[in-house]
Amino acid sequence: MRRRTLLAAVPAAIGAAALATPAHAGPALTDLGVPLADVLLIGGCTGRGDDGTTWLWSASSGTPAHLNAVDPLTGKALLSLDLPGAGGAYAVRAAPDGTVYVGTYANGHLYRRKPGADGIEDLGRVLPDETYVQALAIDADGTVYGATIGTGRAFAYDPATGKVRDYGQLAAGITYAQAIACANGKVYVGTGQVAHLIELDPESGATKEIPVPADTDPAHNGVYDLNAYDNRLYVRIGGASDAPLCVYDLASGAFTDQVEHAAGLNVSPPGPDGAVYFTVMDGTSGVLSAYQPDGGTVTPVGPSFTGRILNNRGIGWATLTDPDWPGETLVGLLWRGQIFRYNPTTGRSDVRDTDVRREPIPVLSLAADSGVVYAGGFLNGGLSTVDGSTTTFHRFAQLESIEPAGDGTLWLGAYPGSRLYHYDPAKPWSSPEYDPGPAGTPDNPVRVADLTAQHQNRGKAVAVVAGRVYLGTAADLTTLQGLLLRYDPATGETTSYQPVTDSSVVSLSAIGTRLFGGTSIFNSYSQPAPTQDAGRLFGWDTRAGKVLWQTTPVPDAPQVTVLAHGGLLYGVADGTVFVADPGTGNVLVRKELRAPTGSVAQRLVRAGGTLYALVQGRYLYRVTPRPFATDLVLDHAATALAASPDALYLADGPTLYRLDPN
Repeated sequence: MRRRTLLAAVPAAIGAAALATPAHAGPALTDLGVPLADVLLIGGCTGRGDDGTTWLWSASSGTPAHLNAVDPLTGKALLSLDLPGAGGAYAVRAAPDGTVYVGTYANGHLYRRKPGADGIEDLGRVLPDETYVQALAIDADGTVYGATIGTGRAFAYDPATGKVRDYGQLAAGITYAQAIACANGKVYVGTGQVAHLIELDPESGATKEIPVPADTDPAHNGVYDLNAYDNRLYVRIGGASDAPLCVYDLASGAFTDQVEHAAGLNVSPPGPDGAVYFTVMDGTSGVLSAYQPDGGTVTPVGPSFTGRILNNRGIGWATLTDPDWPGETLVGLLWRGQIFRYNPTTGRSDVRDTDVRREPIPVLSLAADSGVVYAGGFLNGGLSTVDGSTTTFHRFAQLESIEPAGDGTLWLGAYPGSRLYHYDPAKPWSSPEYDPGPAGTPDNPVRVADLTAQHQNRGKAVAVVAGRVYLGTAADLTTLQGLLLRYDPATGETTSYQPVTDSSVVSLSAIGTRLFGGTSIFNSYSQPAPTQDAGRLFGWDTRAGKVLWQTTPVPDAPQVTVLAHGGLLYGVADGTVFVADPGTGNVLVRKELRAPTGSVAQRLVRAGGTLYALVQGRYLYRVTPRPFATDLVLDHAATALAASPDALYLADGPTLYRLDPN
């Protein structure tokens, strides 16, 4: 059993008395409601509806997630069925008989909706130790194949018997199997982390690797999308948008073409003219384009899509009962609940809203500034401003960090790509990537840095020191090395540093011109496996751009959160709070509040002259600096924490609360 020293040498200025942690009944919470709500349709497909026409099927993220059916002619939501226990789904597929299967996260279940049914059948967790069914495919016989994230496996589900076959991990050391397709009696699986394209014989279980094109970057998110039509595989290698789409001829066993700047997440089945359709990027916008497999031509046809939320699911062909849309019309869903249509006969295209209901978004990040609370959403993203009884929501990125700049503006650290933005709430909102304002409106927030090319994925922490902005980041699947980015608003210059080996920089705080950071042993995900044994605390010389010192304040704790106060450094790591000397990093006080669990769910904020530590995502402690003392203020699940001088704000899932600690 691990042991820890709970009390180190304590200077007289702090005081060695009052180290008990009395129980605290806790103040009442004021429910401020749900600040963030939107539509997020990640997984989808076209399939036969109950009336025999083509419906658009998609899963909307929520608590729980829902399976939705949408009329591609009117945009009307025809069905919305609970997926109990699931938070969302990337994997939605329709069988030829109209049965719809959904593979979900974070419970790893497979669900089935039979034609005409009033509800969903929960078929249970497909593989006992997997919580993420990332992709599904259905062969001509109705067998359902799936790919998982966690251990990177493939499976088959037989609807006739209900039995599941586990094919095991497809590529050694790769835990992300994230795309799957069926063709010519074989199953093809694409992996993340590093791109592997695997041919699987479903009868024997034998596998064969198909080398990906040499001029792609297999270490950038891997095979993100995979579709199979007419003896060809369409393999997109890269991220969610703007990546090469590689065409593999199954007959010749060779890649025959490559289309640059293709967006995800699906390629359509061939249309009446034999073309397949997908979005091609142009900067931050994209246009629906027709690709002729035989000639290799790519022709923009419209409609155009703006921003990062253009990714489609459920793209396919439908016969619409409207003379303005004769013959077959290409239809599809966009992530934010819109549908798009293109008719190759007339050339007509459009994008229109649906009435798929908005779902509450879990709060990931919080900040309070001058009585206003800012909330950033998880997965769906978004930024909400809560000012008294008024809440204003804007579609935006998933915000990992929100930092008031001290002048009424905000610095925002975003996912994916570890992007840094500057936002002025006093000016009109206009995000060309997510939520554009009227034509001619200047960008606000303004993107000032993007570390995608440096394999960074989450902007975890922001601090402003001597007029320069520092962003701490967590890397993508290719590396464990996070960065410390310095941005100079006066010149626009950015400089990246690697302060701690194989660690993410997840917390930043400053004393004067000195910067201090806390790290995590993990990157943005759970892979690759960590090489460090604990999170670190480090001091940073902002003038010389180098580490002054680094230390392990709490042995074995995977992550350190630091906050400077009163000339000292205060921190929380797993279930322990500590006080450290900013000159050396030496720990002056270390106190275990909860038994260690390996948790990284922690926050540390200041309200007036008092500090508050959120420990293990549940326990809120008051930390009094002089004399040093701690007491439990609240026992309540929390995903985010922020403070103003006279109040604390915390979020439990999508709900925001105010707490008066006095």
